[in-house]
Amino acid sequence: MIPQKENTKESTQDILLEIVQGIKEKFILPLANENKRIYSTLEKFQNEEKKEMEELKKRIENMERKVENNPATVLSAIRDAINQSHGGNNDGSS
Repeated sequence: MIPQKENTKESTQDILLEIVQGIKEKFILPLANENKRIYSTLEKFQNEEKKEMEELKKRIENMERKVENNPATVLSAIRDAINQSHGGNNDGSS
């Protein structure tokens, strides 16, 4: 009877091993692959966002330089915009 117990023990271990391998193949590997795909996509988006932020920073710096070089023009444009916004008042002032 002892050999049968060993045989049953080995059979149980074989079944458990097959179950674990099945779980790995059916659930764990697809999940790991999907996680890799999502990570890759996220990394791509982060790199694109970084490039866009760098471009925006360059554009802002360029605008700052223009404002610093032409403060009178900027102030004049602001004054004109204010005057135009007051031009439509109902009190008759322009």
